[in-house]
Amino acid sequence: MDQLLERLVSFRISQKKMCSELGFDFSRETFLKSDNSISIILDFGKAYYLVILMEMNALKVEFFDCD
Repeated sequence: MDQLLERLVSFRISQKKMCSELGFDFSRETFLKSDNSISIILDFGKAYYLVILMEMNALKVEFFDCD
């Protein structure tokens, strides 16, 4: 679990750098789908992230609406 959280936060930091390079001020949320889970990363200020990891069967992941 710790390794997954490290990878999620690293991905989020990379995404923020990319947004900055493209001229955007911020990017607030990120949704990542895998075969049996969905990860949601929300940005709260400059130093805090809320990471929500939901594990479910593949059919529910397929039809999960991230919007």
